[in-house]
Amino acid sequence: MKNYIGFIFLFGAIIISNVSCITEDPPKVEIVNDSVYFDEPFIQEVHKAYKVGENGADNEIRDIATDRNSNIWVTTAGGVFYKPAESENWLPVISGKDRGPAYSVTVNLEGTVLLGTWNGVYSWADGKLQKMEGVEPPISVVCSEGDMTFALGPYGIWQLENGIFQKQPYKIARSVRDAIIDENGTIWVATDAGLYACKNGEAELFQDDLISCYAKAVSKAPGNKIWVGVMGGVSIRNNKKLEKNLLPNKGIPSIFVNSISISPDSVMWVGTDMGVVRYAKDGSHSCVSANVGWLTIK
Repeated sequence: MKNYIGFIFLFGAIIISNVSCITEDPPKVEIVNDSVYFDEPFIQEVHKAYKVGENGADNEIRDIATDRNSNIWVTTAGGVFYKPAESENWLPVISGKDRGPAYSVTVNLEGTVLLGTWNGVYSWADGKLQKMEGVEPPISVVCSEGDMTFALGPYGIWQLENGIFQKQPYKIARSVRDAIIDENGTIWVATDAGLYACKNGEAELFQDDLISCYAKAVSKAPGNKIWVGVMGGVSIRNNKKLEKNLLPNKGIPSIFVNSISISPDSVMWVGTDMGVVRYAKDGSHSCVSANVGWLTIK
């Protein structure tokens, strides 16, 4: 069985998979000096690059997601594309006058793909594309957790209710870069002005305890913690309190952090301008690749 993590590369998407080297055949046995040696099973990471197209804007990828059928979705400066699980080719999703820059993609609890674009939010379900009502475009981020879905952009925050987005009273900076919803229903929003925690109609801004106010990425982490990617590194928060900072001397390849994501096995992945680093639950870290211009991980 393969576990996939998708990366967004400067010129296309790269899929990294963990391929188990355990087979049904028994391990090889070697007899050396009357001692028995067994080959140990191991995990070999491999990757393959998938260029979206020949148009430069199509390869300027902003976000990536995998749906329930293992199809890969990307939003780019040139539009929205998806790669069927058994194909190596990318297919455009939005065409005609509605095609344009797209910024965010997520998959909700029902398996519907939600897309944040220059002219609103689109949904894709059962092979059908539909434009949703209620938001004021452009939409920078669409995030979903359980039965809650929010759309965010420079003109506000909207919550999906009965199939229509409803404007929420939160007052935050226009420069929305990323957002997540935690298990308590709090919306954590990364902006150029800092990190916002939005709940029950109120928005609380955090600035002083971040490495810098320029927050570009935010992700849930094991232990109900929040990782915030800012210019300078990663600030790790325990709810509303800072726990520690990760700087380049703690494994971050660059001060320019672009994305953070948690994998199914609770490993934290951090994408920067100079490479990707992962942090295990025990705090150890390793760089997957450096100096290659990674942009986003999901």
